[in-house]
Amino acid sequence: MEKREIDKMLKPKMTIVYILIFIYIGIAALCIGFAFSKAYKQYEQRIDSLNFAELVSNGREEEGLYASLNIAYLPKILAANSKKDSYLYYAIDEEDNVYIVRLSNKTFDYLKSIADEETRKLSSIYHLNGFTHKIDPQTESLVLRNYDKVFPNIKLTSENLYEHLGKIYLDENISPESRRTVDLYKAIAMVGVFFLVAAFGFIVPAVIRSKKVLKNPELVEVLRSELGNLTDNKYQKYRLYLTENYIISGIDPLKYEDIVWAYTITLKNYTIKTGKSLLAYTKDKKKHVVISVGPKDNVLDDILIDLQEKNPNIKIGYNKENKKFFENYQK
Repeated sequence: MEKREIDKMLKPKMTIVYILIFIYIGIAALCIGFAFSKAYKQYEQRIDSLNFAELVSNGREEEGLYASLNIAYLPKILAANSKKDSYLYYAIDEEDNVYIVRLSNKTFDYLKSIADEETRKLSSIYHLNGFTHKIDPQTESLVLRNYDKVFPNIKLTSENLYEHLGKIYLDENISPESRRTVDLYKAIAMVGVFFLVAAFGFIVPAVIRSKKVLKNPELVEVLRSELGNLTDNKYQKYRLYLTENYIISGIDPLKYEDIVWAYTITLKNYTIKTGKSLLAYTKDKKKHVVISVGPKDNVLDDILIDLQEKNPNIKIGYNKENKKFFENYQK
């Protein structure tokens, strides 16, 4: 290995590393802050819930308002569809006013369990919370076909429907943010967590270990000598070096004889594979991330083979036996 490369490696420009840490933390703060602000906004909506009955009586038409409704009787379904997990119902409050609500099957089953079989009255008032939605043409059509379930003495038409039911209904299942949007917010938060973990879990510890190495002139000279004698390194493009006594990734040397256990892990974001890492545990029972690569790169298996050739006592692979051995290992 050339002297210039060795000097560059053993005297890294820490300014670049600090900038990288700052960028990672900045990205993490933006992602997590954005997701948190969205979650807090929804929390505020739930704290300041509106009275759905008052919204209807006042002729409000806004969608996305978080509101609550007191239900006194077992709701009556507008139309059945066995493939759905929620349905539109007629709901009646304590004053016998009728409203349209969308309930999950779970909620309806609960209401059914506390309702009187004859009178349909609930044993206790149920406080339904949800978001307002406009009564669309499809819902209007359902209402006009089934209104006799709750209005036997009134003929509902498209002209007088809103006088009796209002222009909005209450949906306990869907918020103004679609499920895809909520999943997007979660994904953004996870990206933030990833960069935060990368900054404080990998980069910062690596910087600390690097400084310890650089403050040890004897170790630096040993590394300089072994790197200088290294003539063939098949992991050059990964900036990983297997010298006579050390495996070096960046400026983080691990002595072969100090490694007790090594294995690879797959990194995932939700169910998507994002990469793979090689972990090494040393005699002081510390965990070291030796190197990380892309999800389709199989180089880590080759590195493990070379590690065991350097030190046959290293336990290779993650399994119960190796884990138990390491847990019981005495320095």
